[in-house]
Amino acid sequence: MRCVSFGAAALLAATVGATAAPCFLPAEIEADQAIRLRAELMIVGLQCKDPSYGRFVERNQDTLAAYEQILGERFVRAGADAADNLQAYLAQIEQQSKARAEQSPTYCADALELVATANTIRPDTLRTYASARAESGIHCRARCASGSFQPYLPTSYRSLRRGYAGIIRS
Repeated sequence: MRCVSFGAAALLAATVGATAAPCFLPAEIEADQAIRLRAELMIVGLQCKDPSYGRFVERNQDTLAAYEQILGERFVRAGADAADNLQAYLAQIEQQSKARAEQSPTYCADALELVATANTIRPDTLRTYASARAESGIHCRARCASGSFQPYLPTSYRSLRRGYAGIIRS
């Protein structure tokens, strides 16, 4: 069901002239998962008065910044106004998290496991977490076919993989 709604959203975005790339590279799906975790923790913090979000962001700020850059490069690749479209994309993710929270009377209790997981995530494990979520297909993203954009690898992702500037150490 979730795949259908994302497909419909993609069709709608294409119809109204949004310029995001039609498919996601694996690095972009991984980045998306990390940013979704950050958004979910922000909403947990606001709705449940939990301080985990601030600590998570402080511990992982360089890695999260690299992931945001990867998503920004996705919009650049699509020829879009990267800064505006990235901000709209991030706002959409936050709105989706907030809507889920408002629809569930047990949201805070349900979020305890996520908070416990987030409290253990450090820069070296954030990438592992995001990569595992990306591989699981938890959010149905249209993956670029092998060979599509093969020469392209986001600059941020190359830096992230090498552990550039201490973001991630392998």
